[in-house]
Amino acid sequence: MPGDDSPGIVKKLSDRARMEQERSSNSALGQRMDELLNRMTLEEKIGQMTMINFMDDPTSTSAPYAADFPKVDQKQLLHLTRDYQVGFMMSDLGLTPAAWYRFIRELQEATLQSSRLKIPMLCAVCHMHGATFLADPTIFPHNINLAATFNPRFAEGAGRVTVLETADLGHLWLYTPVLDCGRNPRWAPENDSVMPKRVRTECFFSRL
Repeated sequence: MPGDDSPGIVKKLSDRARMEQERSSNSALGQRMDELLNRMTLEEKIGQMTMINFMDDPTSTSAPYAADFPKVDQKQLLHLTRDYQVGFMMSDLGLTPAAWYRFIRELQEATLQSSRLKIPMLCAVCHMHGATFLADPTIFPHNINLAATFNPRFAEGAGRVTVLETADLGHLWLYTPVLDCGRNPRWAPENDSVMPKRVRTECFFSRL
């Protein structure tokens, strides 16, 4: 019927229900995090923030990686997680999705066996302008180039594709988007920032 706004009302109610569900889920997650923090020792908190690269260097940088690369060194991992409570991994290798999935799964299974509170490893990968540490990814211009278009839809599209290409690989910390306001051109990663104006930066990445 003309003027019937029922679909709009249904959508608003659906969005409101989804927001309430997310708020409830976030509240439960927050309570769980507070509980873990209260139970963690000082050594465990320090270890959780200690970043280690658990991957061995490839035997060759020019040849394709071996099918079983990288491997989880169980002895080394047990030593670092049990004796030093290390809980943070960073990597800079471009692996296939299958290799990432296998490595992260083995890493997390071993970590949970040695973690007193069963806290998984925080795996960080820098996907600054696309899934840059994934084999054959979709690469986008740097943030400063996206900002030069003054069109937030490009940033939204780049973010959406990056998420789709990495969502199931166990990359829990992507270091993106960078919302810092670059002010000093002598800072090497100036191209990772967007604009020197905070308001413009917030507006540009508001869709993310």
